[in-house]
Amino acid sequence: MNKIAIIYNQMICSLFYLFTGKKRYFAIFADDPPKHLKKWIVYIVGPEGHSWCAIFQCPCGCKESIHLNLLPQGHPKWSHIVHRNSSVSFQPSIWRKKGCKSHFFLKRGMVKSC
Repeated sequence: MNKIAIIYNQMICSLFYLFTGKKRYFAIFADDPPKHLKKWIVYIVGPEGHSWCAIFQCPCGCKESIHLNLLPQGHPKWSHIVHRNSSVSFQPSIWRKKGCKSHFFLKRGMVKSC
């Protein structure tokens, strides 16, 4: 994973929060899943152009990791868009069936509760 990309995205996230008062998730591409998740970062995992999962910390604060399948043949599966500002959107909604049971959309990096 590119350390410069991580620092850049953290800086953008901090500036966004400073000016808007809102937190936003940003995407980082990685060949392998990270050992430790950083808050407000969505790791898009897989070789370039062939992402197979997305991993990030649950936005409720429970610090559990959320793993989303991005493979078209898998079930359940999510589609994603990484926007020019590195924010990320997922479709359909994300619903944890155990633990905190959070249910939300992630649109342009912003959490929209259901």
